[in-house]
Amino acid sequence: MKRFLLALSLAVCVVLSSTAVFAEHYWNDSMKFTAAYGSVTIDGVIGAGEWDDAQAIVVTMDHPYVAEDKMVFQGDWDGFDSAGPYTYKIKWDEDYIYFLEDRDDAHVSLFGDGEMPWLTDGSLIFTQIDSPDGSMNPEGVSVHIFYSVGNGRDAIGGDLRARICNMEEGSRETIEVPGGKIVTALRANGFIAEVAVPWSLYKTYVPNFTGPQAGMLMGLSYVIDDSSTDDVAFEKQILFPIDNANIGDVPGGYDFGGWGVLELLAAPVVAEPDPEPVADEPAAGGEEIAQTEPLPAPAPQPTPTAPATGDSGVAITLALALLVAGMVAAARRRSAKN
Repeated sequence: MKRFLLALSLAVCVVLSSTAVFAEHYWNDSMKFTAAYGSVTIDGVIGAGEWDDAQAIVVTMDHPYVAEDKMVFQGDWDGFDSAGPYTYKIKWDEDYIYFLEDRDDAHVSLFGDGEMPWLTDGSLIFTQIDSPDGSMNPEGVSVHIFYSVGNGRDAIGGDLRARICNMEEGSRETIEVPGGKIVTALRANGFIAEVAVPWSLYKTYVPNFTGPQAGMLMGLSYVIDDSSTDDVAFEKQILFPIDNANIGDVPGGYDFGGWGVLELLAAPVVAEPDPEPVADEPAAGGEEIAQTEPLPAPAPQPTPTAPATGDSGVAITLALALLVAGMVAAARRRSAKN
C-alpha cells in the first residue's frame, strides 16, 4: 500500500537499458477485447443502438481474475463482495476512440477530479499503441485515460485527464486532453460515463503513429476506483486484466505494461439493396401512354403464278392463225374490186 501511494505521489525515474523498449512485448494476449467501428455522441446517454455492437467488458467480483486471485488489489476490499458489476465498452472512428462505463454503484461519489480519480469514483484506462517489431513505439509510450464521475466541483458531469508514460525514460506526466470530451450522468443505482479521446493525442506522443486502422492492436487495461464516501478516500481499486504473477516482470510496475490486447474492428459491410423496377416514363403533359392490344398480323396474300408453258403455246398459235386469216380476206377483197 505504501509503495503504491509513493509511486503515485513521486516522479520515479526507472533506469532502463539504452536499447529500444518493445512495449508490445509486455502485452498479455490471454485477455483479448475488441472495439467496434462507429461514432458516438458524448452526452451521458446510451442512445438506442449506439453501443449495441460493442463488446461488453464486464468486471464482477466473481470474475476468474478476481476469484482466482489474479487481480492486483489496492485498498480495502473487505465487505465489498457485491461491488459492481463494472461494464465497459469501446468504439472508434477516424477521429476518436470512445469509452463507455455503465456502473452499478449504490453510492456514487462526486468528490475530486480526473487528476487523481483513485480518491473517488472513476476509472483509469491504460492504452498503448505499438507494432509487433516495436518500430512504431520504440520508447514504450502509453496513454492512460483518467476520469472522475464528478466535475471537480462536487457535481455530476465528469472530469478528464491523460497521463503520458514513457517506459524508456521512466517518466510520467498528467495533462488535460486537448479536444477530449466527457459527460457523466447519474442513473438508478449507478452512473454512466461517456468519453472521447482524439487520436491526435496519440500522434503527439507516439511520433511513428499516423492514425487508426481496422485490425490495429493496442495494449489495454483498466484500473477501477470505487469509493463509498463523499470525502478523500482510497478505498478500493482493481487492475484488470493484469496477471498479478507477471506484474513484476514489467519495468516500472503496472504503469508501463502487462495488459490485455484490444483490436479495432472494421466497419460492418452493408449489403446493397436490389434495384427497384423502372416504371414507364409518362407522356408529355403528365399523362401516361395507354397500353393497347397489338394489331393482328395481315393474312398472307396468294402469290400470282405464271401460266404453264403449254397454255402459252396454244394462245400464240391461235393469234397467228387469226392474223393470217385476216390478211387473206383482205387480199381477196382487193382482187374482187379490180
